[in-house]
Amino acid sequence: LFRSKGTLGLSGAGSTPHLDNDAITIDANAIDVTLNPRTMTAAGGVRSTLLPATTRSDTRRPALLADKDPVNIISDSMVYDENAHTVAYTGKVKLLQGDTTIQAATLTLDESKGNLVANGKVITNLMIASHQETPAGKSKPTLARAEQFAYADQTRTATYTTKDRKSTR
Repeated sequence: LFRSKGTLGLSGAGSTPHLDNDAITIDANAIDVTLNPRTMTAAGGVRSTLLPATTRSDTRRPALLADKDPVNIISDSMVYDENAHTVAYTGKVKLLQGDTTIQAATLTLDESKGNLVANGKVITNLMIASHQETPAGKSKPTLARAEQFAYADQTRTATYTTKDRKSTR
């Protein structure tokens, strides 16, 4: 179904639309694909997987996420802009990769810069490298809560912001 000139709409009764390319897979109640500029919009029960970036040299994952492992993200809606290398999720967002989890009302990944921003009752569970290892030789997870979490890849800085103050790790 063409929703407008250059936009293909996918929806299904009894079957969930599925879309994939070399960067992302998307399952949702409805998916719209616009060809020029290339964007994908999904709504309703969105489940996406950001595929390993090993074959694409024009993208950068935030260093707090492993490049060689897929990143699973669940949300109410999503907009993926292939040209800008950004993906924005809204509504009960959960990012999952190995021991790393991020929950928020919204989450935006900028794969051109490797930055990540989460807003709204953010809960993170991150494996942060430490100079001190546990007896088993593995880093302990760091659990944090804030109104906003921002990760800047260039400086490798994670900033948690609450209504009263700001904390940088």
